[in-house]
Amino acid sequence: HVVYHSATGCHLAVVSWTEPMEPERRPEGAYEGNVPELREQRYQMRLLAPYTFDTIDAHDFDYKEGEAALAISICHLKNTRQVDVLLPYVCVGTGFIRGESEYARATGRLYVFDVSVIVGEAGYEGKHSFKIKQLFATSLEQDIKAPVSALCQLEGYLLVCQGPNPGMIGGSKLYVYEWVDEKLVGRSFYDAHFYVSTIKTLKFYIIFGDQRHSVHLLRWREDIRKLQLLDGTPSQALSSFAVEFVVIGNMFGVLASDEQRNIQIYIYAPNSPEYRRQQLIVRADLHVGAHINKFLRWAMPFRPKHGVRLCAHYGTLDGALGAVAPLDEDAYRRLLALQNLLVTAIPHFAGLNPKTWRLFKPEVSMRRRYAKNMLDGNLLTRFLHLDFGLQIQLASAVNSDRDTVLGYLHDIVSGTSVA
Repeated sequence: HVVYHSATGCHLAVVSWTEPMEPERRPEGAYEGNVPELREQRYQMRLLAPYTFDTIDAHDFDYKEGEAALAISICHLKNTRQVDVLLPYVCVGTGFIRGESEYARATGRLYVFDVSVIVGEAGYEGKHSFKIKQLFATSLEQDIKAPVSALCQLEGYLLVCQGPNPGMIGGSKLYVYEWVDEKLVGRSFYDAHFYVSTIKTLKFYIIFGDQRHSVHLLRWREDIRKLQLLDGTPSQALSSFAVEFVVIGNMFGVLASDEQRNIQIYIYAPNSPEYRRQQLIVRADLHVGAHINKFLRWAMPFRPKHGVRLCAHYGTLDGALGAVAPLDEDAYRRLLALQNLLVTAIPHFAGLNPKTWRLFKPEVSMRRRYAKNMLDGNLLTRFLHLDFGLQIQLASAVNSDRDTVLGYLHDIVSGTSVA
């Protein structure tokens, strides 16, 4: 887990490694002699310097109790000292690995850290240094009842996913905490009834994914301090790997990746004829061909006719990078027609059909029609490498011109670029 602390320019990373178990901590009756040594996992949070990524400071978790760091996030929380100001804090969630005994409860802890600047101490560029300061830990009062699987900020509050735990009724729970007088105070909760593997927020909307039961959409009502379910009944089983929001203008979509190497875009449209009670509508799907385990929301350049646009960059388990960007209606229709022409107008690798390759691959039999409303960026960018005459010919075939098509592609490439 790696997060960026924009106030100081530092990165914070959670790392783990194994070390030989200390002799006094080995269980009774452990084998001795020519046998593999007993090793244990240790977790540490490191503060990395800007540009050089040297380790400035570190915080060790309680390895003797089997504490494992499971989630970390930079959360901007409300505070009682400065009204109407959200301050950045480093929030970490952990869980304890205590074997399979019936008396070994799966508990966890919540930590809140602050990255402080040490003025006058020799550090980065010889000006100052940075330190990690622990502000709060639930262990000071009582460990929470379940391990923390995910956490993020929510309109100045801290949203935490805990569980599941055999002692908890209803599986996982979502808790909303408020930062009051240097400690976390619970304000609301929601019974999720399954294991929450990933969660993201957009203003007061919350989207979270389950290992088996697709994605679910909640809304935070601050006036009554309640988490309200908008859509939560899955239309089809889905093992969610990561979720994120994509935005264009005043509309948003929910992006989700799954175990079958697909991505899907859901929308919440209760007035649509396709809407079924408490079910998100699948607007687009595509086969990526790799497991996407992380999405990162990114602001695209502002255009007056589009309004605010937020795309999603992603990383895969095999080391690839990519992006999913929203398009307006005119650009989508022109590029879709161009994509259909490129399928037959140019040769493809090994003679394979890109339309078949990008077709959604379900885990079980489909309960709906394919939503082939997502464009293949790899195929469209091959238009840039064609000769001048063929570009004019293909552009005129879709009732457009070469400059217009190049403008659409340039807007996508430049809008998703991070350089």
